[in-house]
Amino acid sequence: MTSLVKLSLAFNGLRGHIPSQLTYLKNLQILSLAYNNLQGPIPTWLGGMTSLVKLTLGGNQLTGHIPSQLASLKNLQSLGLEENSLEGPIPTWLGGMTSLVTLTLGNNQLKGHIPSQLASLKNLQNLTLENNTLEGPFPTWLGGMTSLATLWLSENELSGHIPSELGSLKQLQQLTLRGNNLSGPIPPSLQNCSSLQYLFLSDNNLSGSLPSGFEDLTVFMPSLYALSVSNNKLEGNLPLSLGSWNSSIAFMDFSRNNFIGGLSTHVDGSHLSSLRVLLVSYNQLEGPIPAWIGDLRSLQVLDVSHNKLTGSIPQNFGNLDGYKVLAGNVSNPLGAFYNIPISLLLTPKSQDISLIYNYILLGTTYMDMSLNALEGEIPTGITDLIGMKYLILSNNNLEGEISPAFQYLEQLETLDLSQNNLSGVIPTSLPFALSTFNVSYNNLNGVIPTGNQFNTFGMSSYIPGNPGLCGDVIKRPCVVDNVPPVGDSYAPDEYQIFDYGSLPGFAIGLVSGFFAVVAISLTWAPAFNFVFGGEVRRREEEKRYIASMLRPQQYGLFKYPT
Repeated sequence: MTSLVKLSLAFNGLRGHIPSQLTYLKNLQILSLAYNNLQGPIPTWLGGMTSLVKLTLGGNQLTGHIPSQLASLKNLQSLGLEENSLEGPIPTWLGGMTSLVTLTLGNNQLKGHIPSQLASLKNLQNLTLENNTLEGPFPTWLGGMTSLATLWLSENELSGHIPSELGSLKQLQQLTLRGNNLSGPIPPSLQNCSSLQYLFLSDNNLSGSLPSGFEDLTVFMPSLYALSVSNNKLEGNLPLSLGSWNSSIAFMDFSRNNFIGGLSTHVDGSHLSSLRVLLVSYNQLEGPIPAWIGDLRSLQVLDVSHNKLTGSIPQNFGNLDGYKVLAGNVSNPLGAFYNIPISLLLTPKSQDISLIYNYILLGTTYMDMSLNALEGEIPTGITDLIGMKYLILSNNNLEGEISPAFQYLEQLETLDLSQNNLSGVIPTSLPFALSTFNVSYNNLNGVIPTGNQFNTFGMSSYIPGNPGLCGDVIKRPCVVDNVPPVGDSYAPDEYQIFDYGSLPGFAIGLVSGFFAVVAISLTWAPAFNFVFGGEVRRREEEKRYIASMLRPQQYGLFKYPT
């Protein structure tokens, strides 16, 4: 097999060390042992396999440093060592492997600075170094690597400003800098990266306002598919005029910043036909929720929580067709063929947001409008969103009743309506999938239903609040007034003894009359005989009867002698 050119054993459950017998494959150009259970250090003898063009060892349990012997692989175009336990610095000799097109070292334990020698890799198109402990200022020389299409540096300890030199990367399609210590403003030069599809700058210390170019990304980034600037210190107004945003945008996350102002009402929601995810939570936004959001037919995740929004929930939310698709029928939740950058957001520093991203990948529908000042009734159209899984409307000023039509949301797992001004009764039927239900701190009344999923909800689902509710689950008995005893025929107009007097008065009269009768009976002879005479006569007759029984009596045909 010495003439073998390609050997791919990825995802085969291989164990142990990489066998040295592979050195006999002198003509081998492609060697893939990725995603097995291989252990130990990377063999130094791999440096002798000079015909290699592609070497992928990612997704194993390899340890130690990246051996310098690999520098002999001058023909190597792709080196994949991601998702191992490699340590130490990124080798400077990698800068001499000028044929490299792809270098993936992410998800290891590499540390130190990103070596400037990598700037010599003029053919490099894909550089992924995410999830290590790399430190130091963001390298400005990366702006000179004009062939780059993918640059992943997330989850490291890089500091300083994002260099304006990155604006020179005209071919750049994916830029992920999430989870570092970057500060300062977002450089306006990024709008020159006209090929960008994924731009993730979240979980840093970025400040200032968004560049003005974000108002018209159709021109500057016509292919932009996903944008996240969440969990920074950005301020100013959101660029949500969105009227000129490209229709390909599917994911927008502006959450956890200091944005102010309102969401523009002058937007054609039908233009944003691909938008699946809109996150603006944890800001200082004011004003109403604009009606154009109800026209986002592909929307499946909406989070406007923890703001200062007012007004009512738009009535046209029943038009959100993305919430009407059952989760099991969503084969590709974000509608893109290449969703790896989205999957990198599964474990950001803000864990609650990671749950939302996870929901997205699973095709889950999620709507959170909590902790605002919304008022009015819950629109009936929301109960048409049959694919809804998570609905959170707590901490608002919503009023009216809980619609029985919620039972038709068969996918619903979480329904939180707590801390509002809702009234009326709790519907007797709710979706069977419901596992979290909270209506506490409202003004509901009546009997808490039982059976089915109601038996799984505890006291905290209903109280505090709701003084009119009753039921065993909250240890508050239900008392029903004006219900007659079983077997009685009750007519409203029928005479009742207490209809014309009070119970205390009746009792006093009864006791007084009793003692008056006793006194008369003991002092007046006719009355005494009337009351007690019968008893005296009964006792006299009893004595005569006993005496007669003691005398012999005639029995049948015989007569006893006297």
